[in-house]
Amino acid sequence: MMKNDNIKLGEVAEFRNGVNYDESNFGKGIKIINVANFKDYSTPKYEELGEINPNDLIKEDDLLQKGDIVFVRSNGNKNLIGRTLYIDEIEENLTYSAFCIRTRFTSKECNPKFYSYLFKTDFIRKTLSSQGNGTNISNLNQKILNNLVVPLLNMDKQNKIVSILSKYDELIENNLKRIKLLEESTELIYKEWFVNLRFPGYEKCNIIDGIIEGWNDENLGNLIKIIKGKKPKDITNYKTENRIPYLLVETLERKGMNYTNDTKVPVSDKNEVLMIMDGSRSGNIYRSIGGAIGSTLSLFKLINNSISNEYLYYFIKYRENEIKQNNTGSAIPHANKNYINSMSIIIPPENILVKFTNIISNIHNQIDNIYNQNEKLKEARDILIPRLISGEIEV
Repeated sequence: MMKNDNIKLGEVAEFRNGVNYDESNFGKGIKIINVANFKDYSTPKYEELGEINPNDLIKEDDLLQKGDIVFVRSNGNKNLIGRTLYIDEIEENLTYSAFCIRTRFTSKECNPKFYSYLFKTDFIRKTLSSQGNGTNISNLNQKILNNLVVPLLNMDKQNKIVSILSKYDELIENNLKRIKLLEESTELIYKEWFVNLRFPGYEKCNIIDGIIEGWNDENLGNLIKIIKGKKPKDITNYKTENRIPYLLVETLERKGMNYTNDTKVPVSDKNEVLMIMDGSRSGNIYRSIGGAIGSTLSLFKLINNSISNEYLYYFIKYRENEIKQNNTGSAIPHANKNYINSMSIIIPPENILVKFTNIISNIHNQIDNIYNQNEKLKEARDILIPRLISGEIEV
C-alpha cells in the first residue's frame, strides 16, 4: 500500500456559487447548467442545456472553463446533493445556476479529471453525509467543500489513474451514442409506418381522407385507463425478495433505484407507458421497467388488445409537444387528461401491429441490454477508483 498525503480541498482549489436568475433572463445567449442536467452524466450534454439572456447578469468569473467541476449545491431531493459534472471541452460559453457550486483547481499538483472521478464514488457521499451528522445534507456550501479532506497523489499517479478510468468513460459514452441512434431509429420507423403511411404492403392499400381503407380510428380514452401513481409507505434503497422497484422519474432516467413492498401502490409491467402528469415536465413519457408507480407518474393502462404498449408509446411520443401545448394550470402545468383521452388514434390491422411491435421490442431489448452494460461499466470503474488511489492496485 502506498502512502498518500491528505489535504483540504480548499488548499488546492477555489469555489464560486452559480448565477441567480429569474423570468426576465429567459431567452437566448448562453448555455446554463441546472440541477436537472446532471442526471448520471460525467460531463454536460450541451444539446440538453437551456439558455438564458446574459445581459447585465453574467460576469467573466461566472463562465466555466475546461477542468472545472460543478457540484449540485441545493435541491429538494437530498440524494442529488454533491453530484458532479466535469467540464471537459468547452463548446461555447457556459455558466451554471445558483443551485450549483463550481470548483476550480489552482494547484499544478492536481489533475482535475482525477478528482472528478474521486467525487463520483461514494467517497464524496460518505464524507458529505458526515458533515450532516450522519444524514444526507440538504445543502452543500463552500465551507464544506473548502474543508473536504482529499488524497493528494503525485501527478504521475493521478495521470495514470485518469488514463485507466477514461477507457471506461469512452466505452460508456460510445454506448450512449448507440442508444441514441437506436432510439432515433424506433421513432423513424413509427413515423414512416403510421404518419407517412409507408408500412409494409402500403402499395396495395387505398387511402381515404388520410386513413387507410379498412383501418379504424378511435378515441384514445376508449383504449386506455389513466392510473395515477402513489407514494408508498415503505421505501428502501436495497432489494429483498418481497420488494419491487419503486418507479420515479429518476429511476426511469437511470439515476438510481429504490424499492418498496407496499401492496397498495399501483404497479406497472415492463414496457407499459408512464407519463409525468404535473409540473414543468408534465407530458414527458417513459417506458416502464416494471414496478410500483410513484406519485409523480401515471400509468396509461391498455384496456383491450387493439394496440400494443409499443404502438401506444410512439403514438404519445410523436404527439408529446401537442399534449404539452394543451396542458392546464398556469402556475403549475398539468397534463390534460380530457384532451389525451379525446385524441384520435389509428388502429392498424393485427398483422401490421404485430410486425411493428416485434421490430420495436427487439430494438428496446438492445437498448436495455446496452444500459445494463453501462451500469456494469460504471460499477467496475467506481470499484477501481479507491483501489487505485490506495495502491491496492498498482499503476
